Amino acid sequence: MAVIIGSKYTIVDVDQILEKVNDISQDMGVEIQILDAGLVFGKEHLIVAVEKAERAFSQSRNISKSIPTEVLLYAGAERQISKAIQKMGIKADLESLAIIIHGDVDPDIFLTRMGWQCDDTVLEPDIGRASEFGIMAQVDESNITDLVLERMGLSELDR
Repeated sequence: MAVIIGSKYTIVDVDQILEKVNDISQDMGVEIQILDAGLVFGKEHLIVAVEKAERAFSQSRNISKSIPTEVLLYAGAERQISKAIQKMGIKADLESLAIIIHGDVDPDIFLTRMGWQCDDTVLEPDIGRASEFGIMAQVDESNITDLVLERMGLSELDR
């Protein structure tokens, strides 16, 4: 099970955030991912990435050693971990976060410990960033999530 939420927060020190997230995830007994929400094209994008990652592990088709990293690969429609991190990972000055909590836990506990608030509006598609998935900006905005999901599927063919 995975919980997907968005939050607005300006990242200043990436290492500090990652260390705090790691500490909290260990305390809570779950795995937590923080991604660039600007490249998330709706909650469905991340739900499908989680499903594909879990399926890859169950069928021994995974590229990475952990489900969160596999989710990152699918969410970014990439085969290489370094490219997926570069594309979807958090960076200094990032202001919108997509949070995936792998495990059965109340996400409000995590948000409170981080000092963040839930804001799922940051997960809404930004057609201006579709080009990072190789999608032309002239496409119909109502189809953008489907096109990103298609890119995810195409990245799966190379496995």
